[in-house]
Amino acid sequence: MKNRITRTKRPKTLYKYRDWSNKFHRRIITKQEIFFAKPSDFNDPFDSNIPIRWDLMTEEDCYKMNLKLINPLLKDKDQKKVEEYARQVTKNKTLWHPDKLKKETSDQIQKWVNLIGLVSLSSSRDNILMWSHYANNHNGFAIGFDTDSLESE
Repeated sequence: MKNRITRTKRPKTLYKYRDWSNKFHRRIITKQEIFFAKPSDFNDPFDSNIPIRWDLMTEEDCYKMNLKLINPLLKDKDQKKVEEYARQVTKNKTLWHPDKLKKETSDQIQKWVNLIGLVSLSSSRDNILMWSHYANNHNGFAIGFDTDSLESE
């Protein structure tokens, strides 16, 4: 949440529902690890379809976000050239122009989907559907994260 850009008030605590009988789910407590799933692994393919609100960002924030998005794709290229390219993409507003988004091919979208990982958290600790679906039909656990500590380095 370091680069959080939204007008929505952040809850004090965010929760992750888990199934204790799943050894990988227990790692959140036993190893203090959080798994970032690929969007292609989500139950609902539209869950990861969250647009970046470029219009709420300063130009410098847009540049930093563009650099973060472009770097993995051009990791073998000269960093100065990657930075220049990110500046150009920012100046032209390439990534947030509606016409550009319409031109994205399924291959390009799939490339992004395979590069990123997301963690899903809930602001509710007592959601029946979340307990049913993600916490082994109410037999699992929910762990809360203090959102202030998530933002600290």
